[in-house]
Amino acid sequence: MSRVDQEILSEFLAESKSLVSEAGGILEAIEGEPKLSLRLLEYANRVDRIMGAARSLATLAGPDHALHLLGDYTGLCKAVGTRGAQLASKNEQIFDVTVSFLLDANDFISELLPRLDEPASVLKKEMQGTFVDRLRWLADLYRAAPEEKKAGPAGGLGQGEIDELLKRLGI
Repeated sequence: MSRVDQEILSEFLAESKSLVSEAGGILEAIEGEPKLSLRLLEYANRVDRIMGAARSLATLAGPDHALHLLGDYTGLCKAVGTRGAQLASKNEQIFDVTVSFLLDANDFISELLPRLDEPASVLKKEMQGTFVDRLRWLADLYRAAPEEKKAGPAGGLGQGEIDELLKRLGI
């Protein structure tokens, strides 16, 4: 990336760190409070902003740049937050698992941001193990739940979108 691009990347990182902090605060505030399940949409909104910027910047980068991984990963977090909001109001287990998963995912985003100079292929390897197992279990839990039309004013993502994002992450 050129010097100008590095300036843009620095601004992106600063904004993203702030959004990750806000997103984490939302999750911590609702943990153990299923009646606040619609606040998962607030979380989804924060990571959506990171996702959009990461995907835009990724168009300027090579195919193995970590911005592609960050865009897909935050897209997955957005989808999980949105889908969780759709389902959690009727299922406390889904709420608890969704919030727990997103707390861990949010931590991974924080760890990923300062490592955007590393290849995505290297960073993807760190996503294996417990994270992938929990993600598959959560996706199965979502698939088994009845389909809801909308999570709120912004609508929501269905299971198909989550499955597609899993494929893009190589999971």
